Amino acid sequence: MIRFKLGRIASLCGCVLTVLCPCSRAVAANEFIGLAGGSNQIALSEANAVSNDGQVVAGRIILESQSTAFVWDDSIGAQSLPLTLDGFGVSGNGTTIVGSGLNSQTGTVEPFRWTSTTGVQLLGGPAGGVLGSYTTANDVSYDGSIIVGTTNLDGNLKAFRWTQPTGFHLLNETGSATASAISENGEVIVGRTSELGEAYRWTSGSGLVPLGKLSLNGSDATDVSADGTVVVGYSGLQSFRWSAATGMLAIGPGSAFSPYSIDPVLSYALATTQSGEAIVGASSAPYPYDAPGVGGAAYLWTETYGMESLPLVLEHRFGLGAAIQNWRLTEAWDISPDGKAIVGHGFNPDGQEEGWLVRLDRPISVPEPTSFVLVLSVAVLVALRLSRRQ
Repeated sequence: MIRFKLGRIASLCGCVLTVLCPCSRAVAANEFIGLAGGSNQIALSEANAVSNDGQVVAGRIILESQSTAFVWDDSIGAQSLPLTLDGFGVSGNGTTIVGSGLNSQTGTVEPFRWTSTTGVQLLGGPAGGVLGSYTTANDVSYDGSIIVGTTNLDGNLKAFRWTQPTGFHLLNETGSATASAISENGEVIVGRTSELGEAYRWTSGSGLVPLGKLSLNGSDATDVSADGTVVVGYSGLQSFRWSAATGMLAIGPGSAFSPYSIDPVLSYALATTQSGEAIVGASSAPYPYDAPGVGGAAYLWTETYGMESLPLVLEHRFGLGAAIQNWRLTEAWDISPDGKAIVGHGFNPDGQEEGWLVRLDRPISVPEPTSFVLVLSVAVLVALRLSRRQ
């Protein structure tokens, strides 16, 4: 009987070890990277999207009062893209950047698609567009073949899906809607339908399906998980997380077990991981350090800890305190599906707005070692209690 009891405890502890400490290959140490290169010529930079492996970033820089999209990678650093205004999305495989560009001949703002092979390609707009119309690409599928975005057509905003063979396909024939994000396989698109004032989830089979709202001010979907099952965004002043199983739920304050917990008056969920395990965004929470610039603190949400201050998490759980010292990380705009890479906006130690990239050696949603010990201890106590009842 004693062997049986000890065996049950070991078995249960083994399960916890398997869940919280999965075997994986070694990765590089944690790192924080400012993406403007420290140049005084760059007055502003923003990092908006990151590839799955954390090696490629898309965003915007303003150089000599001119806004342009940029692509950043380890080998070349930040490279501005001609004919562009802003880079909003990068494909999961890192080959394709999308955003908005200016057609100097027509005066229209058009979506663009960039690869290292083709360079910048302006995509035009859907049939019926008029001179001076505005069309932008906001996100792209994993392989770069499907692009989603928003166009201004006949005075109404239209959400669109674009592919090379078919061109532009409008998701809403009537009313107004925007398209913010797309799942990796291109089958799920999310955004906002202005007709109902609600976030929506679109598939080819269902069309635009409203997701509800938490506020009279409506709701807006900003991102969808890589597998398409979880939608995040905001409703009024609150961030939300939606799944088919739970519906739309407000993202509440952090857990009492976390010393980095926050409960801001205002928050916006901006991005999520493979299946919604972690969410990042912007909040009105006071910044935890005396740093240049203005704004609240970027936040992290996980099921384990709830909403936390991202700068404090990076400092204390990942040892990046020295790297982010005198930085103000105000907004986290994207996170990789595995939760190991995050990009966003902030202010560098000189008080200039600058994009940033964080790369971690483990998923940010995995509990820190001290939490693992706590969970393991609870598991042992539960196993002992169960064994005594035998």
